[in-house]
Amino acid sequence: IKDIIECFKPLYFCLFFIVGKKASEIYSLESVARFIVILLLFGVLFSSLVYFQFSYPILDLYKGRTSDEGNLYHFLRFSGFFGYPSMFGIYLILGMILTVCVDFTQYKKATLLLLFIGFAFTMSKTGFVLFVLLVGYYLIMKGTVKDIILTISIFFIVFLVITIYFFDDFLVVFNAFSSIDGLLSSTFSHRFREIILSINILTSENFDGFGPSNTYLKINHGPVENVLFFYVFKFGYFGLIYYINLISFTTYKFFKESETPIKLVILWCLLSLLIGSLAESITEEYKTLYFFPLLLGFFSNKKGRQKRQLTMLLGKV
Repeated sequence: IKDIIECFKPLYFCLFFIVGKKASEIYSLESVARFIVILLLFGVLFSSLVYFQFSYPILDLYKGRTSDEGNLYHFLRFSGFFGYPSMFGIYLILGMILTVCVDFTQYKKATLLLLFIGFAFTMSKTGFVLFVLLVGYYLIMKGTVKDIILTISIFFIVFLVITIYFFDDFLVVFNAFSSIDGLLSSTFSHRFREIILSINILTSENFDGFGPSNTYLKINHGPVENVLFFYVFKFGYFGLIYYINLISFTTYKFFKESETPIKLVILWCLLSLLIGSLAESITEEYKTLYFFPLLLGFFSNKKGRQKRQLTMLLGKV
């Protein structure tokens, strides 16, 4: 069933996008931002249960890495209800954007602090890169030199504290990456090999891919770390064109937008697609994949909705 659903992903992506556009005509930006942030805050609080052993049976139902693994490093990483820390980290960044840019709460600083602490404890590499790029963009567009220095200082201090907290686990991870297999055992090398394999597939007689079967992919390749390879292996040029179209459409929406909150959210969507194309993509995790088209549809239509309302108001005057 999962393989069949894979073939229709572009269809239900479009359907959820349309639902998001319709929702933008019913719900305000403030109400949606409040709902998303509250949901993420609950996720942060839920994640803190990793420090209470009695909760492990419940957490094991959600976590991608369970408590019975020898190394608890991945289990202790915050993942909310998402299962995987990297994806939770990406969405916590969205929560921080909405908290900073949308006026929906009087407790902005406390909310932002909780979201940031939750993000730091995800230890998400993809989220880290995304966070740096978005903060850099925001400070360049809106900030002062003082803001930039303060932000860098706070980020460095928090990162140092988290690093010290997880120091033993970092040593374990470092030793694993420096083992007998060397760099070939690293995630980066695995993803790089998948880029080469993607090129080989596209230039071979199997340029249309090997079909949507996850079982065939698992048997003939194993775990996939690169989303572009995932699409190329299954659908060849058709899969590559599909993902490039997603990026192109989101890029168009970004350059078309001028309002800060909306533009930052769409930039979050765009960078998540670009970074995720070589890592974890917000369009592929089955627990959350429908969030992306919903959010893109809602926020990309919000300005158009506001323009129509203003035109109607001026017409009445």
